[in-house]
Amino acid sequence: NLLNYLGFRMYVRYALFLNFQDFPEVAAIAGSRLPGWADGDSKKDAADLRCLRILTQRMPELYAYIYWNAFLRNRHQLTESIEGMVENAMNEAIHHIGHLNITPQLTAKFRNDIFNLRKQIFIPQWLKRTRSRMDFSKLIFESAEDSELISWNEILEAQKGNALRRLTHGSFKTLWKGSVFDEDPWCSVDEGIIVVPIASVVTNQTGDAFQVHHSSRLGVRLVAAVMEHFTDMAFLHKSKLPAVHLRLELLGNCLQRQYYRDRPSSEAASHDDAIYLLALPAALRVFQQSVAGGSKNLRLPGVPGYNTDQLFFIEYALGRCEGYDDAYFHQRMHHGVRSPAPFTVNGPLRNFRPFAEAFGCRRGSYMNPRRVCHL
Repeated sequence: NLLNYLGFRMYVRYALFLNFQDFPEVAAIAGSRLPGWADGDSKKDAADLRCLRILTQRMPELYAYIYWNAFLRNRHQLTESIEGMVENAMNEAIHHIGHLNITPQLTAKFRNDIFNLRKQIFIPQWLKRTRSRMDFSKLIFESAEDSELISWNEILEAQKGNALRRLTHGSFKTLWKGSVFDEDPWCSVDEGIIVVPIASVVTNQTGDAFQVHHSSRLGVRLVAAVMEHFTDMAFLHKSKLPAVHLRLELLGNCLQRQYYRDRPSSEAASHDDAIYLLALPAALRVFQQSVAGGSKNLRLPGVPGYNTDQLFFIEYALGRCEGYDDAYFHQRMHHGVRSPAPFTVNGPLRNFRPFAEAFGCRRGSYMNPRRVCHL
């Protein structure tokens, strides 16, 4: 176990080469993911946990590799499943943008950008190669046993050195953006990559349950990440193609007025709501393909009363459950980058006709209004 800082530094140096079956306590500490884990540390473990937090913020690759090895039993199968989901999400997003009949120039550029993205599933490819891990560990931690100050200075210096090395030695990539605790995938066209972080996957599910859970949550977020690139493109080209940017602005304003009426609200939240409404048609098709092979009539054991589309919408809603008091609700409504939970669920769904068809909502009812927001 980790009793002192010296032991911690040595553990970190050799973490990439540990047999985690022989070090279950180390793996358990490395895999700590509890919400609010910076608060309330016990006196016994406080120093070790805080050292670990500092390190994972500086070098998230290490944490990701440790977590990957300690907790994922069926890595190959899991990677294949998620990679297929990413591929479906990209293809369906491209198909949906083409179907919207937006300007050919922007549609073609969007298609080319998305087709050229590399997929990073869970951890970077270089981290799966033993030689690359050895190089990385040597650069970062060759002075780890000397002193605390030298250790952290080495980490900072190695970060700079790795950034320079990437420019001259393309095979040595240490790309990692965002927090290792992120649940949302992201795509960066500038870096040419679409990323699925480890924390976005629940690993204790298999078979149909795994597909239903992840296709309705991760699948939607994947399509939304791709669609966000489209909205960014529309903003960048608004001087040349003002109509596309205007249509997206009108969609966000429509959603904002529909839910908030005359109350002030966050423009960032309405932009996020518009992205999810834009993503829903493609995300539903991803779910149908992943769960039912394209069929709308799938029935799962234990939930015989729901067809494929109904399952998607139920899981979509469950994936957005949140609990907070009135003060936080007010803060989210006026200043948040996402709307409060009632609208992140009902807002896009009540403007998406397949939802009303799936549940037989009466025309003119709250969840099937006569006038809907659309692009």
